[in-house]
Amino acid sequence: MALTAESPPATRRRTLVPVLGLAAGVGAVHIVLSGRYGFHQDELYLLAAGRHPALGYVDQPPLAPLTARGITALVGEHLWALRLISGATHAGLVVAVAGIASALGGKPRTLALAALAAATMPVFVASGARFDPGSLGLLFWSLTLWAVTAVLAGADPRWWLGAGAALGATLESTWTGPVLALGLILGLVLAPGARRHLRSRWPALGLLVALVVWLPNLIWQALNGWPARELHAAAVAPAGQDGLADFVIRQIVLAGPAGVVLGVAGVVWAWRRPPWRALAVPVVTVAAALAAAGARAEDLGFAYIAAVPAGVAAADWWAADDSRRWHQAVAGVAAGLILVPLAAPATSLGVYEDLYLSVDASLAEEVGGPETAALVARIYDILPAVEKEDARVVTAHAGVAATLDLYGPARGLPRDHVISPDRSYADWWPDHQPAGTVIFVDYTRRDLEPYCDAMGPIAILGNDRNLRNEAFESTISVCSVMRVTPGGLRAGLTGQA
Repeated sequence: MALTAESPPATRRRTLVPVLGLAAGVGAVHIVLSGRYGFHQDELYLLAAGRHPALGYVDQPPLAPLTARGITALVGEHLWALRLISGATHAGLVVAVAGIASALGGKPRTLALAALAAATMPVFVASGARFDPGSLGLLFWSLTLWAVTAVLAGADPRWWLGAGAALGATLESTWTGPVLALGLILGLVLAPGARRHLRSRWPALGLLVALVVWLPNLIWQALNGWPARELHAAAVAPAGQDGLADFVIRQIVLAGPAGVVLGVAGVVWAWRRPPWRALAVPVVTVAAALAAAGARAEDLGFAYIAAVPAGVAAADWWAADDSRRWHQAVAGVAAGLILVPLAAPATSLGVYEDLYLSVDASLAEEVGGPETAALVARIYDILPAVEKEDARVVTAHAGVAATLDLYGPARGLPRDHVISPDRSYADWWPDHQPAGTVIFVDYTRRDLEPYCDAMGPIAILGNDRNLRNEAFESTISVCSVMRVTPGGLRAGLTGQA
């Protein structure tokens, strides 16, 4: 029997306790693991973006950086604070996925299995283990789909307004949002059982709410020449055969074998049921659009939010009254726990390096930040005193610049002495800088020959574990005589970024 508002209190408690227990457990685990390695470079970049509050950024909508700004204004720049928020978003996603399963007519066991899948799939675990735009985007997209499926199942049509608000927040969180919105609209238009809902005013009002929430970022993008479009066009590779193959194969790691099976089964199950075809269409649309655009395989996590609850419904239909089959489905989902160390710092660095690093190196970006800052600060410290005031550090990557911004001041490297041509750091590059000696990080001699007259490599970056990440084995060079003006250096390096 599906859970409804009219279900007896005892039934509702019996159904909700496993779901809420899993959500609470997810949040608690993320808190416990939060400080095990260190800041991820993407988190450091969000902290840096939050120090430059704006209604938009060249590489992302503003919600995640502004959230980071709010958190640090309250408690300071602490890792646990960011991970508390990301862990809470994962816990909320667990509840929302179970809510979608409930709207699809799920039984108590179906809701519990949907919550278990959301709690253990690596792509969702990663969103809770590291604060980034995806953490917020996945939560708000799950709330959008929960509200939509609830309305399609017969809930008050005014929930379209809630769906619109959540969709607007999704659009303010991630640039995958427009693709998600388009897929959802197509699903509602093409699904026979959902189309009738569009005759009322509530879906249009919900869409209006979404546009109002999204409007500040749209205005910022328009006033700044749509930089996100240009950055995306420059960054993504055409979807060649190798790129598409990697996109598909990596789903086994990101969703786990059981997650992939649930996702495919969910699309088939939803497609065969006219009202729920509205969920299948967005999944197919999003998957096709992301694969064609050469997007990151991780971005398909948004599609699993719709596909997994439907897949659990398919598993319930497949198992029927056969408890052995149902236990197999549960065991398959639970087996995904073995992949959790790919997405969260659940093991020691030694175990991660031995067993998981070669499969997915994302967590390696949480290692070596303090060592990087210490080495660059030592090089800055040995400069002659008369050079220090005008000396600047220029890094090829925004993540390294953000690392130096956070860890550098405590080691004697002033925060305002770090600049970069990468991502939003290019917008923050002060005019007429650098005006003196430049410490370049992660540039080769060939990169710098057009700009530097007297230079030499000083050091090579590493970390205590010798884990390969973006900064590992980067060259640090010092240039004391520039061949170009500060504006010429900025223009040249920005063109290379």
